[in-house]
Amino acid sequence: MAAAQGSPCLIGVTGYLDVIFGNACMFTKTNARALIAGGMIVSGSVIVLAGVALLAAEGFRRSGALSAVRQVPVAGRWIAQAS
Repeated sequence: MAAAQGSPCLIGVTGYLDVIFGNACMFTKTNARALIAGGMIVSGSVIVLAGVALLAAEGFRRSGALSAVRQVPVAGRWIAQAS
């Protein structure tokens, strides 16, 4: 990968604030890339967890485990009412 050209600053301080703060960089390109990558990781994790939950629910239903749980005397009636 070639070296980055230009300023590494994405959002800088200009105008009147430049007199107070000097040549300050508020948000760099590296920060933007890290924020975007973190968002992609979080959203991908949410999608994977939703898929795992759906697969577990379908496997629980197809295996006949729900009918076995309904036969348990203590919680069977409560689970049968909930489902």
